[in-house]
Amino acid sequence: MNRTASRPAVATISFTTRSKHFNYGAVLHGWAFQRVLARRECGSVVIDYLPRRLEGYSFKWPVLNALRGWRHPLLIPRRVAQWLVSTRANLRKMEKFKAFRRARLVCTPCAYTEKSLLSAQAIEGCAPSVFVCEADVIWKRHERVAFDRGFYLDFPAAEGKRKVAYAPSVAKEPFPPDEERRFAEYLRGFDAVSARERAGAEYMSRITGCEVP
Repeated sequence: MNRTASRPAVATISFTTRSKHFNYGAVLHGWAFQRVLARRECGSVVIDYLPRRLEGYSFKWPVLNALRGWRHPLLIPRRVAQWLVSTRANLRKMEKFKAFRRARLVCTPCAYTEKSLLSAQAIEGCAPSVFVCEADVIWKRHERVAFDRGFYLDFPAAEGKRKVAYAPSVAKEPFPPDEERRFAEYLRGFDAVSARERAGAEYMSRITGCEVP
């Protein structure tokens, strides 16, 4: 894709390259967004990001993840059976997703985790001046990881750069009061924020005092 002096380079981060299930919507949306930027002569790159909640998750052999259901042992046999039946289809999908990413997406040459983003002073292979949190449920509160710092652009390479949150999905009341203050602080660090649903927009507007479309 072209990069011009009159247009900033953009780095996007979302579930475009890694998600718990093969997410057609996330991949196609990431591809479409890059196409839109390219038509405006704005170069972009997708940060190949592995969220903290998915570290240790087996994308190739999801049957292994059934062992994580130890807290609900009665579910383990059913999950194992489901994944064994769908293993061949899962492998075919995985290869198709990889081929699509190689052919259609401009991604960072290396993958990042939250830890590696926090230790890197720059994104390898590019120097973006704008970082975009691109849609999807990146701000959904997880029971183990309330705040994934990668998805809030809270890492050195994004410091001093323009930050945009492009239509993430946020529940009406996603955070308990003690975490809500931190969430609002993160939001105020963005230059522009929008929401996918009206309820999410109203919630973010209320806790920040700023209009969120």
